[in-house]
Order: sequence, then structure tokens, then C-alpha cells
Amino acid sequence: MTAANNITQVKVAFSHKLRHLIEEKYACLAQHIPLCCLVESHLEAETLGFQLLIDYTNSEIQILSLAKANILTFSTSDLIVQWRQRIKTLRNKQEPLAKAFSLSKHKIPPIIIDTTAGLGKDGICLAALGAQVVLLEQEFWLFLLLQDTILKAKQIDELKFIGQQCQLYFADAFQFDLSQATGIYCDPMFEHKKNKSAKNKKGMQVLQNVCSNSTSGELCEFLLQQLQAGQRLVMKKDIRQTAITSQLNFQITGKAIRYDIYLGI
Repeated sequence: MTAANNITQVKVAFSHKLRHLIEEKYACLAQHIPLCCLVESHLEAETLGFQLLIDYTNSEIQILSLAKANILTFSTSDLIVQWRQRIKTLRNKQEPLAKAFSLSKHKIPPIIIDTTAGLGKDGICLAALGAQVVLLEQEFWLFLLLQDTILKAKQIDELKFIGQQCQLYFADAFQFDLSQATGIYCDPMFEHKKNKSAKNKKGMQVLQNVCSNSTSGELCEFLLQQLQAGQRLVMKKDIRQTAITSQLNFQITGKAIRYDIYLGI
């Protein structure tokens, strides 16, 4: 899901504790945390004008959104809860995503690249439906959250498949090799309506507090240009939005969202 590739000029701070952890476990990733972005607390981060603080507390990644008056927090545990809920509600072959990628027709598990991994919900759904999924995330703090959540999911029986069928890359879709994919998925950011289950959408609230959709059109156009013969591009849209081109092949429409499908020729 979402707007990972649409987040621009967000001031992100990282706790010293998190950097030390990354240096110990993933030394090659530590370079992505500038020394000027290290803080001791959320109060220091707020004072310095940061919009997000990425911390490591109680053995998990925690994200604090400082962009609004009320501080919002979102953690690995929160995302695990949301992944579990999403898998429980999966409708298998009747799932719109399954129809969009015609997953029931594949004898060999297709390789689908999710170019906007975000909180990973659509990616893990595709994996649960039988696909091998490549998750691309270009925002380092979101990548860290996803990485930690996938590691935790390996210890949970109903989520173990995620570690087996999903590969996560800290990468920009504009620079990634898409040629080996059976399908390409893109979920550009759009404004979600407020609803009674907003508490369960806390992760999306954190994203929306710091996101803009300024580059979503560019990404959609780029993916369409890269589409090769035999490949399928699926774009998730708000039901009210128009397709980026009239040359789409077909659509799967729901109550609030729509999937526009383009076939490579």
C-alpha cells in the first residue's frame, strides 16, 4: 500500500539507540542515517523542527509523527496487528487484487513487484494469494519498519509465509529492474475518507501527516512506459479518480477503490 514514493522533503530524525542497533546488525545501512539527524528524545526532535522520529523501543521500531499538534505513534506491533486483520479478511479468489492480477489462472506463482510498498498490506495480500512479491521502499524509515515487521512475522504461524514469499528492497522504483516481473503494482497516494475505523488506520494517518502526492503521476506514467509484452500493470485508484490514460485494458471496481489494469503488448 501507499505513498512511499510520494514522500518528499520530510525532516526525519533517528534516535541514537536505533543507529547503534543498525550499526551492530546492518552495518551497510547505517550510512543512511546522517549524524545531523540523530537525537536523544522526541522533545529534542520537536525543538529542532523534525516531523518524524524513528526510535527503537521495547525491541521494536517505533515511529512518532510530530507533524501535527497531537503526536501519533506507530510501531512494529501495530503493523503486525493490521497485517493479521487484513489476512483474516482476505477473500481469496474473490479478492479484487486477485482478480486484477488474474492470480487463479497462474500455474506457476507469478512474480509481482510492488513499487510503492508503504505499509506492505497489499504486498502481503498478494503473497497470501500465492504470488512471489518484491517490495520496493525508497523511504529509509518505512523500509526499517517493514524490515522489522517482516522479521517479527516469521515468528507468527499465520504470517510465516511473508518471510518466505516477500523480498524487501530499499530501492526506488525509477531505478529498479522491472523486466523480470510478471506483474507490476502501484498504489499512489490518495486522500482516504475518514471513517469509524480510523483508529485502525493509524499507520495511514502517520503517513498522511507527512506525505504529498506530488510525484505519483510521474511514477504511474513511468511504469506504463516500462511495461513489456506479457507483463501486467495494476494501478490502485480512488473510485472518483480518472485513469491516467484511456488505453487501459480493463478495471476491477469496488465501493471506494478501483484497480486499473494495463497489459503489455
